Amino acid sequence: MNPVLVILENRLTSEQPALAKVARIAKASSLPLIIAVNTWSSAFVKAAGKNDSVLRHAHTTVDQAWHQRIAELRTLHGLDDYPCETCVYFEKRDEDALKEIILAQRPALVAVRAHADEGSRVRRLFLTPRDWQLLRNAPCPVLCVDDTPWPDQVAVLAALDPDHDDEDDGGLNRTILAQAKQLAGVLEGSLTLTHVLERPDETLILLA
Repeated sequence: MNPVLVILENRLTSEQPALAKVARIAKASSLPLIIAVNTWSSAFVKAAGKNDSVLRHAHTTVDQAWHQRIAELRTLHGLDDYPCETCVYFEKRDEDALKEIILAQRPALVAVRAHADEGSRVRRLFLTPRDWQLLRNAPCPVLCVDDTPWPDQVAVLAALDPDHDDEDDGGLNRTILAQAKQLAGVLEGSLTLTHVLERPDETLILLA
């Protein structure tokens, strides 16, 4: 079975809302879970300078802290006995590392917090956020979540565009509908379909 991949925020103190929500999906779907986090820290690397032993020690310390934190989160979300794989990596180029993980694991779903804090404001201004990169490039559905807890019955909204549903777009509407039905079924929630019309030209309204 293809697993569900959740990418944690690079902050030990974070409540990790993506994990809280994707754990519910994984358990309801009986799919294995992969919990991944990039522990790269420019501050650690800068502080270590050219001293490799200092950097290795800092890396080991942070790695242990993350494994402990993930163990705590698994207990919090009832995942102690659930099939989970932990992937703690230390890579400067996060997009390349994620690409390798996704291509190797072929997840059924990737979950990530929307617009997670990935550094300074200057960094976020010039670099594409992680969730945007995943939405553009991931070969599977991507679930972007926020901090708001889900209710017991989740309402799923699928936005379709029937005016452009042809063979050239790969059946995007059909794919969206299938994924929305699956998600609503797994979460035992409601499903609503919507189509947003562009504002019509006032001249056409007058002619009609």
